[in-house]
Amino acid sequence: MPRLPFISIFWRSFFIQAFWNYPRMLGSGFLFALLPAARTLFPERERRIEFLRRHAGYFNSQPYCASLALGMVLRQEQDLAGGSAAEDEAGQGVVQVKENLCGPLGLIGDQIYWQLLKPEAAAAGMIGALLLGGAGPAAALAGAVLLLLAFNPLHLWMRWWGLQTGYRAGTDLSGYLAGGVLPALRRKLTTAGIALALPLAVVGFTFARREWEGAAAAAFLLGFALAVAAVRRRWPWYVTLTGTVLAGLLPVLMDPA
Repeated sequence: MPRLPFISIFWRSFFIQAFWNYPRMLGSGFLFALLPAARTLFPERERRIEFLRRHAGYFNSQPYCASLALGMVLRQEQDLAGGSAAEDEAGQGVVQVKENLCGPLGLIGDQIYWQLLKPEAAAAGMIGALLLGGAGPAAALAGAVLLLLAFNPLHLWMRWWGLQTGYRAGTDLSGYLAGGVLPALRRKLTTAGIALALPLAVVGFTFARREWEGAAAAAFLLGFALAVAAVRRRWPWYVTLTGTVLAGLLPVLMDPA
């Protein structure tokens, strides 16, 4: 069996949204990512055309998590090319499993990347910018760099890990979605979101009017301590929010001018 071109498929997955359209959503980009495998697995023109027809239709999910479906399809198409099943029936089975993944991959991917990681990365960038004064080229650059450093490692990891994991799992991918790495990652990012949102509130209140000295420094440290205690001891959100706001307002209360 020829070696699959995982590196080429990985790089092509970055363009999976470039072909987005209403009838097929990510389907055209999904097929574009698979093209190196089509040439490798099906050197015969007729079989390659059938492969292209199978994967030219509808597909939609969170674009980074689409790599899991790419890996699963690669595994199934490799088995199909090896003659382990009847091509027509098995080909339709691959398409059906791929379509069934649209909902789960879209749901968990949106939660991890759009609902959690993206705003958390933005919060990290804003904290960095505020700590450097909140205005000017240096603060803006620091905020942008921190945002990218917070977001891209998990983004890049998902593209490669998803491709490899989907290939290894084949049609048994449901376990990874229901009780594997992804739910654990979602829980950790939820906790991290609380830990980032509260210091952001403290920094925003504190440094909007005051420099890093005296009461401002005390307010930041107190607010950060409240955030850590809230996460560890699972305090009610309203207790945490009240304490954080009061800590952030401490410099203003002590020096209203």
